[in-house]
Amino acid sequence: MLNNEYFSALGLSLKKRKYYLASEVDEILSDIRSQAEALINENARLKGQLDILNMNKDEIVETLNSAKNKAKEITDGARSEAEEIIANAETKRDTILKDAELAQNELVQRAEKSLSSLREKHTEAIESLNSDFQDFLLSLYPDNKEDRQESLF
Repeated sequence: MLNNEYFSALGLSLKKRKYYLASEVDEILSDIRSQAEALINENARLKGQLDILNMNKDEIVETLNSAKNKAKEITDGARSEAEEIIANAETKRDTILKDAELAQNELVQRAEKSLSSLREKHTEAIESLNSDFQDFLLSLYPDNKEDRQESLF
């Protein structure tokens, strides 16, 4: 590689302390030229790789942004659908609760009517039993039915 160590290690020998040997200089220049060409080729290759990586980076960024947008669309759609489902469920719940309340009120009214009817029948049955019992008691004493009826009750 062409660096300070390379140039320090060259150690060109002087001819008669005034000139450098042309063959050594030509050899070093040839070596420098070949290394410079290798560096230029490597630099071009690396620039090509960098361009490819930048294109890949742009594609990745574009794909990532597209994925983010799609994810946002899906999330927003799911959120909207969930809100709609919740609203429908709440409406159904309210309807069911109203229907249940109406059914409950109807059952309570029917139960109250039945209870009232049973009380009336019970009262009638008791009165009938009292009447029958009184008649029975009166039939035991045929004399003075009126006097005995008053004393019994």
